[in-house]
Amino acid sequence: MKKKTADFFDYLILITGSVFFLLFLKGFQGEKLISFFVLATFVSFYVIWGIFHHLRDKSLHLKNVIEYILFGFCILLLLTVLFSF
Repeated sequence: MKKKTADFFDYLILITGSVFFLLFLKGFQGEKLISFFVLATFVSFYVIWGIFHHLRDKSLHLKNVIEYILFGFCILLLLTVLFSF
């Protein structure tokens, strides 16, 4: 039961951060440099969240860290291209 509560709390933090990220993006719509900064900040948050989540779960491995970094980079690249139009 304790693990489910910890996982719920971790995912609640991720969802809350994602909602704030979307609100910031909406607030700075049209500002390319600030939007990129917000995207990069969210990707950094996502990578740190992933490392923290696996650290608490005691399943942190280098492949997890690389996966979060590469996935974050892909999202950053995709959203940067998407918002540049």
